[in-house]
Amino acid sequence: MDGGAGTATAVAIRPACAWCETEFEPRKGGSPQRFCAAKCRDAFHSADRRWAEHAVLSGFLTAADVRNGPAEACTLLPAQEHRSDYPDTGSDENALSNAQRASVRDLLLDIPINAEGLIELCNLGWLDPEQLRDRRAAADAVIELTNAALSLCLRPSM
Repeated sequence: MDGGAGTATAVAIRPACAWCETEFEPRKGGSPQRFCAAKCRDAFHSADRRWAEHAVLSGFLTAADVRNGPAEACTLLPAQEHRSDYPDTGSDENALSNAQRASVRDLLLDIPINAEGLIELCNLGWLDPEQLRDRRAAADAVIELTNAALSLCLRPSM
């Protein structure tokens, strides 16, 4: 095609390394590739072990939390298909451009939440008080709260 007006070009979205965040060409087949190279995978696992040891020693996690964690292999969920049905953003100057939307990738966030935040999630009914120390339950509560805010199109108060 000539690349003129009205011509659509496909843009390949490549994954970013979970450690160094550089884009890479994933291998074909097998489980989803999260790292660009073995050195990044090794660096991640080394840092992960140090973090877990610190979390246990500081009381953030217990050895039982680690021992009773998920037993299944840690693989990524299948990537969500690219959505072209974005909500109408009108003339909002904060709206993402098409190029920005094309470059967006799923992120795995590690967000600290203090005790008061956890208690407030319980008070508001997003988190079961029996699950205050359950990281997965707290993460699910934050995800559900975020999704509810997004579905209502809530905006920060100015």
